[in-house]
Amino acid sequence: MRTKIYLDETGDNGFRFDNDTTSYWFTIVGIIVDGNEEAELEDSLHKLASTYHQGGPIKSSKWTNPKKRAQFVDDLMKLKWRGYALIVDKRKLIGDGFLYKKTFYKRIPRQIYQYLKTVLNNADVYPDPVGSPEFLEDLKKYILKKCPGDLFDDANFNFKSAKTNRITQLADFTSGTLFRDLRDGTNLFSALSNKFVVKRFPIKRSTFTECTENFEDKYDKDIAELSFNLAKSFLETNKGNDDTLFIDQMRFLEMLLYEIMNGNPFYYLPTKLLQQEIARNRNIPSISDLYFRTKIIGQMRSRDVIIVSNRNGGYKLPVSYAEVSEYLANLNEKVQPMIERANLMADHIQVRTGHNILNNKKWMFLQLPTRSIEETEANQRVDFIAKTPIEEKRKKIPS
Repeated sequence: MRTKIYLDETGDNGFRFDNDTTSYWFTIVGIIVDGNEEAELEDSLHKLASTYHQGGPIKSSKWTNPKKRAQFVDDLMKLKWRGYALIVDKRKLIGDGFLYKKTFYKRIPRQIYQYLKTVLNNADVYPDPVGSPEFLEDLKKYILKKCPGDLFDDANFNFKSAKTNRITQLADFTSGTLFRDLRDGTNLFSALSNKFVVKRFPIKRSTFTECTENFEDKYDKDIAELSFNLAKSFLETNKGNDDTLFIDQMRFLEMLLYEIMNGNPFYYLPTKLLQQEIARNRNIPSISDLYFRTKIIGQMRSRDVIIVSNRNGGYKLPVSYAEVSEYLANLNEKVQPMIERANLMADHIQVRTGHNILNNKKWMFLQLPTRSIEETEANQRVDFIAKTPIEEKRKKIPS
């Protein structure tokens, strides 16, 4: 059975932040439920509504008591569903188009609709209707036109109101809970964190996440299909764009897609080969390493295209967990020593001045967890890393 995605949003489209009725934040939540579990989830939500609200709606605005909201969150964690949340910081939105209400309510929700439908291509999408019937019809036409390829059609994009649909009410409740945390400084949504992947828009920087799991090196259909769908979405979204950078990025992706579809899906295309083909495609002598890494690859990774690389300098679209794990391990080898050195420097400054420089909002993401005396050996490892050439260090890593 097809996967179902129920969506709802919290917040306003205003930008006059000196007005008490205007919020910095706008949140959208998608509740994802496998088709064969939809009826069970609806039944469970009906029972919870009877327990907490005499069968009434379970929308966020109905929960004025924080303790009851927290209890309800605990009950929701026992049910079978998962979620994706988008946090929009309106202060960072650029462009006059967002100032218009209709444009705002088209462009912002599209960020989550398109992403979820790309990742979960065999899915039906049900947003909560907001606005007049004329606007909803206009919104549907916009989504069908603007989202690439055959992601959406009349059959798999329809509205379901939170007034009558329990799973849409769950989207309303979780979106409202997240919004309250952002606006009021509460911490209720954190109890739902294991159910959710939370993203922010617009994205200003990426974050590093260490991967410690060991995966067997084999083809994985979900990973392969995901990387293919995201690459294809990028190509179709930017079709016809005559900007030089997009031309180069699309040629790069075409080569990677061709290799996993028609060649060896486990083969990493060499950097030199990719650079030569990109230059040949534009009839220029060459492209620089810096432009290739930061502009072509770096910007595509920031725009949701999954590209992995290996130590030999090759690139590919991943088709296995092992490839993703290897890529993250390589990142960790480069980033972790830098973070440890930054913490050692901060320790020295704090001992001398009493000031922890990493408490600055700019640098807080670099902080390591508090280190205990028992972890002295791990701290001293930084000196070894600093004095050992990278190739020698790799030789010491057991295979």
